[in-house]
Amino acid sequence: MIDKLIEIEKSKKKGLQLQKDDLNFGIENIIGSCKMIENSLTLSTQNDVRLLSMKKLYHSRLDYLLNNQWKIEPCDNSLIQFSINQKEEKSIYSTISKIGNVDSNEISADTCVLSRDEKEGIIESEEFKFEIITYSIEGD
Repeated sequence: MIDKLIEIEKSKKKGLQLQKDDLNFGIENIIGSCKMIENSLTLSTQNDVRLLSMKKLYHSRLDYLLNNQWKIEPCDNSLIQFSINQKEEKSIYSTISKIGNVDSNEISADTCVLSRDEKEGIIESEEFKFEIITYSIEGD
């Protein structure tokens, strides 16, 4: 399962990196186009004929930037599906049950204590949080 997760991570990172590279390329195109047009406009006072001859190039470049569909949101679905069959699930539960257990006979109800924030009031029909501190028969 860990190998599969690593594989999924690599695939998702690769897809996001490709999208990032595409966005960086788009940003560089926009900046380059702006600089090119600004430079031409700065020089246009000297050479209006050159500016008119470049009009078709500027138009096509700006048209490309305008009509390109930039994918700004991450294109990758962050969901990773986990599925398990009943046999594996039962195996997991039986393994967990062998790790340890809690025996309720070891707890002495007479020595349990409820702990709460004294400043917080208790209001009927509203949620209230408190802590139960339990002690074993030996006082542990």
